[in-house]
Amino acid sequence: MGDQLENIPYPSMISFVLILVGGCIMTGTLYEAVRRTDTYFRSTFYPIDGFSYAQTVSVIITPITVVLAAALLAFGCLATGATREKIYRGNRSILSGRGAALVFLALAHLSCLCWLALMCGLMFPATGWLVMDRVCAEEWRYWLDIDGEKTNAKFFNYFRFNLTHYGIYKKLYNFNPSLKYNETITTATAFQNFCSNVNTIGPLYMFALGGAMFVLFGLFCFIGALSANYTKLKYTQDLTQYRTAKQPEVEPAETEYLQAAGYAPSIAGHGPSDSIVYSQ
Repeated sequence: MGDQLENIPYPSMISFVLILVGGCIMTGTLYEAVRRTDTYFRSTFYPIDGFSYAQTVSVIITPITVVLAAALLAFGCLATGATREKIYRGNRSILSGRGAALVFLALAHLSCLCWLALMCGLMFPATGWLVMDRVCAEEWRYWLDIDGEKTNAKFFNYFRFNLTHYGIYKKLYNFNPSLKYNETITTATAFQNFCSNVNTIGPLYMFALGGAMFVLFGLFCFIGALSANYTKLKYTQDLTQYRTAKQPEVEPAETEYLQAAGYAPSIAGHGPSDSIVYSQ
Protein backbone atom coordinates (compact mmCIF):
# COMPACT_ATOMS: atom_id res chain seq x y z
CA MET A 1 0.00 0.00 0.00
CA GLY A 2 2.83 2.38 0.84
CA ASP A 3 4.53 1.79 -2.50
CA GLN A 4 1.31 2.57 -4.34
CA LEU A 5 0.90 5.84 -2.45
CA GLU A 6 4.47 6.81 -3.33
CA ASN A 7 3.70 6.34 -7.02
CA ILE A 8 0.86 8.91 -6.96
CA PRO A 9 1.99 12.20 -8.59
CA TYR A 10 0.56 14.54 -5.96
CA PRO A 11 2.02 17.79 -7.43
CA SER A 12 0.65 16.95 -10.88
CA MET A 13 -2.77 16.06 -9.48
CA ILE A 14 -3.01 19.27 -7.46
CA SER A 15 -1.86 21.30 -10.48
CA PHE A 16 -4.47 19.66 -12.71
CA VAL A 17 -7.25 20.43 -10.22
CA LEU A 18 -6.12 24.07 -9.95
CA ILE A 19 -6.07 24.47 -13.74
CA LEU A 20 -9.43 22.76 -14.22
CA VAL A 21 -11.21 24.77 -11.51
CA GLY A 22 -9.51 28.07 -12.35
CA GLY A 23 -10.09 27.64 -16.08
CA CYS A 24 -13.80 26.91 -15.63
CA ILE A 25 -14.24 29.90 -13.32
CA MET A 26 -12.37 32.22 -15.66
CA THR A 27 -14.22 31.10 -18.79
CA GLY A 28 -17.70 31.24 -17.30
CA THR A 29 -17.36 34.54 -15.48
CA LEU A 30 -15.43 36.34 -18.22
CA TYR A 31 -17.84 35.25 -20.94
CA GLU A 32 -20.84 36.43 -18.93
CA ALA A 33 -19.15 39.68 -17.89
CA VAL A 34 -18.21 40.52 -21.47
CA ARG A 35 -21.71 39.67 -22.70
CA ARG A 36 -23.35 41.94 -20.12
CA THR A 37 -20.87 44.74 -20.74
CA ASP A 38 -21.45 44.56 -24.49
CA THR A 39 -25.22 44.57 -24.03
CA TYR A 40 -25.11 47.61 -21.75
CA PHE A 41 -22.75 49.57 -23.99
CA ARG A 42 -24.91 48.89 -27.06
CA SER A 43 -28.07 50.00 -25.29
CA THR A 44 -26.63 53.05 -23.49
CA PHE A 45 -23.49 54.24 -25.30
CA TYR A 46 -22.15 52.60 -28.47
CA PRO A 47 -20.89 49.14 -29.50
CA ILE A 48 -17.25 48.17 -28.94
CA ASP A 49 -15.89 45.57 -31.34
CA GLY A 50 -13.21 44.23 -28.99
CA PHE A 51 -15.73 42.49 -26.74
CA SER A 52 -16.32 39.68 -29.22
CA TYR A 53 -12.58 38.93 -29.37
CA ALA A 54 -12.41 38.70 -25.58
CA GLN A 55 -15.21 36.14 -25.57
CA THR A 56 -13.46 34.08 -28.24
CA VAL A 57 -10.17 34.07 -26.33
CA SER A 58 -11.88 33.01 -23.11
CA VAL A 59 -13.58 30.08 -24.84
CA ILE A 60 -10.49 28.86 -26.75
CA ILE A 61 -7.61 29.21 -24.29
CA THR A 62 -9.17 27.27 -21.40
CA PRO A 63 -9.91 23.96 -23.23
CA ILE A 64 -6.42 23.99 -24.75
CA THR A 65 -4.86 24.50 -21.32
CA VAL A 66 -6.99 21.77 -19.74
CA VAL A 67 -5.95 19.30 -22.47
CA LEU A 68 -2.31 20.21 -21.86
CA ALA A 69 -2.83 19.75 -18.12
CA ALA A 70 -4.30 16.28 -18.73
CA ALA A 71 -1.23 15.34 -20.80
CA LEU A 72 1.05 16.67 -18.08
CA LEU A 73 -0.87 14.65 -15.49
CA ALA A 74 -0.41 11.50 -17.60
CA PHE A 75 3.30 12.25 -17.89
CA GLY A 76 3.52 12.72 -14.13
CA CYS A 77 1.80 9.37 -13.53
CA LEU A 78 4.21 7.56 -15.85
CA ALA A 79 7.34 9.32 -14.66
CA THR A 80 6.47 8.84 -11.00
CA GLY A 81 5.12 5.28 -11.09
CA ALA A 82 5.71 3.29 -14.25
CA THR A 83 9.17 4.64 -15.03
CA ARG A 84 10.28 3.82 -11.51
CA GLU A 85 9.26 0.21 -12.19
CA LYS A 86 11.32 0.24 -15.43
CA ILE A 87 8.30 -0.24 -17.70
CA TYR A 88 8.66 2.91 -19.80
CA ARG A 89 12.42 3.18 -19.97
CA GLY A 90 14.34 5.13 -22.57
CA ASN A 91 15.22 8.73 -23.26
CA ARG A 92 12.94 8.83 -26.32
CA SER A 93 9.85 7.31 -24.76
CA ILE A 94 6.71 8.90 -26.19
CA LEU A 95 5.18 9.98 -22.89
CA SER A 96 7.75 9.45 -20.17
CA GLY A 97 11.16 10.15 -21.68
CA ARG A 98 13.41 13.15 -21.34
CA GLY A 99 12.44 14.39 -24.79
CA ALA A 100 8.77 14.44 -23.81
CA ALA A 101 9.69 16.25 -20.59
CA LEU A 102 11.45 18.99 -22.55
CA VAL A 103 8.49 19.37 -24.94
CA PHE A 104 6.02 19.59 -22.06
CA LEU A 105 8.25 22.09 -20.27
CA ALA A 106 8.28 24.31 -23.37
CA LEU A 107 4.49 24.06 -23.74
CA ALA A 108 3.97 24.81 -20.05
CA HIS A 109 6.15 27.92 -20.25
CA LEU A 110 4.30 29.05 -23.39
CA SER A 111 0.96 28.55 -21.64
CA CYS A 112 2.24 30.57 -18.69
CA LEU A 113 3.06 33.46 -20.99
CA CYS A 114 -0.41 33.33 -22.58
CA TRP A 115 -2.18 33.22 -19.23
CA LEU A 116 0.05 35.95 -17.84
CA ALA A 117 -0.95 38.18 -20.76
CA LEU A 118 -4.60 37.30 -20.18
CA MET A 119 -4.31 38.07 -16.48
CA CYS A 120 -2.72 41.44 -17.25
CA GLY A 121 -5.60 42.15 -19.61
CA LEU A 122 -8.14 41.24 -16.92
CA MET A 123 -6.55 43.74 -14.57
CA PHE A 124 -7.91 46.61 -16.70
CA PRO A 125 -11.64 45.82 -16.26
CA ALA A 126 -11.01 44.82 -12.63
CA THR A 127 -9.35 48.18 -11.96
CA GLY A 128 -12.10 49.92 -13.93
CA TRP A 129 -14.69 48.29 -11.70
CA LEU A 130 -12.95 49.60 -8.58
CA VAL A 131 -12.84 53.10 -10.07
CA MET A 132 -16.47 53.10 -11.23
CA ASP A 133 -17.66 51.64 -7.95
CA ARG A 134 -15.95 54.50 -6.14
CA VAL A 135 -17.51 57.03 -8.51
CA CYS A 136 -20.96 55.58 -7.94
CA ALA A 137 -20.54 55.52 -4.17
CA GLU A 138 -19.25 59.08 -3.87
CA GLU A 139 -21.34 60.84 -6.50
CA TRP A 140 -24.65 59.21 -5.65
CA ARG A 141 -24.16 59.67 -1.91
CA TYR A 142 -23.23 63.33 -2.39
CA TRP A 143 -26.29 63.85 -4.53
CA LEU A 144 -28.50 62.39 -1.83
CA ASP A 145 -26.90 64.70 0.74
CA ILE A 146 -27.67 67.74 -1.41
CA ASP A 147 -31.28 66.89 -2.06
CA GLY A 148 -33.20 63.77 -1.15
CA GLU A 149 -35.32 64.10 -4.28
CA LYS A 150 -33.56 62.25 -7.13
CA THR A 151 -35.00 64.47 -9.86
CA ASN A 152 -33.50 64.16 -13.31
CA ALA A 153 -33.45 67.91 -13.86
CA LYS A 154 -31.36 68.66 -10.79
CA PHE A 155 -29.03 65.78 -11.50
CA PHE A 156 -28.54 67.03 -15.05
CA ASN A 157 -27.36 70.40 -13.71
CA TYR A 158 -25.10 68.84 -11.07
CA PHE A 159 -23.24 65.98 -12.71
CA ARG A 160 -22.63 64.50 -16.14
CA PHE A 161 -20.92 61.16 -16.53
CA ASN A 162 -18.71 61.10 -19.65
CA LEU A 163 -16.73 58.10 -20.91
CA THR A 164 -13.99 60.35 -22.27
CA HIS A 165 -13.08 61.33 -18.70
CA TYR A 166 -11.90 57.74 -18.16
CA GLY A 167 -9.96 57.23 -21.39
CA ILE A 168 -12.78 55.58 -23.38
CA TYR A 169 -12.97 57.68 -26.51
CA LYS A 170 -14.65 57.21 -29.86
CA LYS A 171 -15.22 59.73 -32.66
CA LEU A 172 -18.99 59.71 -32.67
CA TYR A 173 -19.21 62.42 -35.32
CA ASN A 174 -17.99 59.87 -37.87
CA PHE A 175 -21.17 57.81 -37.44
CA ASN A 176 -24.67 58.38 -38.74
CA PRO A 177 -26.69 60.50 -36.26
CA SER A 178 -29.61 58.11 -36.70
CA LEU A 179 -27.63 55.48 -34.76
CA LYS A 180 -27.97 57.71 -31.67
CA TYR A 181 -24.59 56.80 -30.22
CA ASN A 182 -23.88 58.52 -26.93
CA GLU A 183 -20.94 58.87 -24.54
CA THR A 184 -22.60 60.67 -21.61
CA ILE A 185 -25.11 59.98 -18.86
CA THR A 186 -27.20 63.01 -18.03
CA THR A 187 -30.02 61.73 -15.83
CA ALA A 188 -30.18 60.28 -12.34
CA THR A 189 -32.18 57.31 -13.58
CA ALA A 190 -29.56 56.42 -16.17
CA PHE A 191 -26.77 56.89 -13.65
CA GLN A 192 -28.53 54.61 -11.18
CA ASN A 193 -28.87 51.99 -13.92
CA PHE A 194 -25.17 52.40 -14.69
CA CYS A 195 -24.19 51.85 -11.06
CA SER A 196 -26.43 48.80 -10.85
CA ASN A 197 -24.64 47.27 -13.83
CA VAL A 198 -21.26 48.17 -12.33
CA ASN A 199 -22.13 46.32 -9.12
CA THR A 200 -23.27 43.29 -11.11
CA ILE A 201 -20.61 43.06 -13.82
CA GLY A 202 -17.57 44.17 -11.82
CA PRO A 203 -17.39 41.14 -9.49
CA LEU A 204 -17.54 38.85 -12.54
CA TYR A 205 -14.31 40.37 -13.83
CA MET A 206 -12.74 39.93 -10.41
CA PHE A 207 -13.71 36.26 -10.34
CA ALA A 208 -12.26 35.85 -13.84
CA LEU A 209 -9.01 37.41 -12.63
CA GLY A 210 -8.95 35.04 -9.65
CA GLY A 211 -9.54 32.06 -11.95
CA ALA A 212 -6.62 33.12 -14.15
CA MET A 213 -4.41 33.30 -11.04
CA PHE A 214 -5.44 29.75 -10.13
CA VAL A 215 -4.46 28.54 -13.60
CA LEU A 216 -1.11 30.32 -13.44
CA PHE A 217 -0.37 28.81 -10.03
CA GLY A 218 -1.24 25.36 -11.38
CA LEU A 219 1.06 25.84 -14.37
CA PHE A 220 3.89 26.92 -12.08
CA CYS A 221 3.41 23.74 -10.03
CA PHE A 222 3.46 21.69 -13.23
CA ILE A 223 6.72 23.31 -14.30
CA GLY A 224 8.30 22.43 -10.96
CA ALA A 225 7.09 18.82 -11.19
CA LEU A 226 8.28 18.52 -14.80
CA SER A 227 11.72 19.84 -13.90
CA ALA A 228 12.01 17.30 -11.09
CA ASN A 229 10.85 14.44 -13.32
CA TYR A 230 13.26 15.48 -16.07
CA THR A 231 16.18 15.40 -13.63
CA LYS A 232 15.10 12.00 -12.34
CA LEU A 233 14.80 10.58 -15.85
CA LYS A 234 18.17 12.04 -16.76
CA TYR A 235 20.04 10.15 -14.05
CA THR A 236 17.90 7.02 -13.59
CA GLN A 237 19.34 5.18 -16.59
CA ASP A 238 22.94 6.00 -15.60
CA LEU A 239 22.35 4.81 -12.04
CA THR A 240 20.71 1.61 -13.28
CA GLN A 241 23.65 0.85 -15.56
CA TYR A 242 26.10 1.58 -12.74
CA ARG A 243 24.33 -0.75 -10.34
CA THR A 244 24.16 -3.47 -12.98
CA ALA A 245 27.89 -3.16 -13.63
CA LYS A 246 28.64 -3.43 -9.89
CA GLN A 247 26.83 -6.76 -9.51
CA PRO A 248 29.15 -9.82 -9.92
CA GLU A 249 28.19 -12.54 -12.32
CA VAL A 250 27.08 -15.93 -10.93
CA GLU A 251 26.50 -19.06 -12.93
CA PRO A 252 22.73 -19.59 -13.39
CA ALA A 253 22.94 -23.29 -12.62
CA GLU A 254 24.79 -22.67 -9.36
CA THR A 255 22.32 -19.95 -8.37
CA GLU A 256 19.28 -22.14 -8.97
CA TYR A 257 20.86 -25.04 -7.05
CA LEU A 258 21.72 -22.92 -4.01
CA GLN A 259 18.31 -21.23 -3.94
CA ALA A 260 16.57 -24.61 -4.20
CA ALA A 261 18.62 -25.80 -1.25
CA GLY A 262 17.30 -22.91 0.85
CA TYR A 263 20.28 -20.55 0.77
CA ALA A 264 19.70 -16.79 0.52
CA PRO A 265 22.13 -14.65 -1.53
CA SER A 266 24.01 -11.74 0.03
CA ILE A 267 26.84 -9.49 -1.18
CA ALA A 268 30.13 -9.60 0.73
CA GLY A 269 32.83 -6.98 0.39
CA HIS A 270 32.90 -3.27 -0.15
CA GLY A 271 34.83 -2.75 -3.35
CA PRO A 272 35.22 -3.83 -6.95
CA SER A 273 35.95 -7.39 -5.81
CA ASP A 274 32.58 -7.86 -4.14
CA SER A 275 31.35 -11.44 -4.15
CA ILE A 276 28.00 -13.09 -3.55
CA VAL A 277 27.82 -15.32 -0.49
CA TYR A 278 24.92 -17.72 0.07
CA SER A 279 23.87 -18.37 3.64
CA GLN A 280 21.16 -20.67 4.94
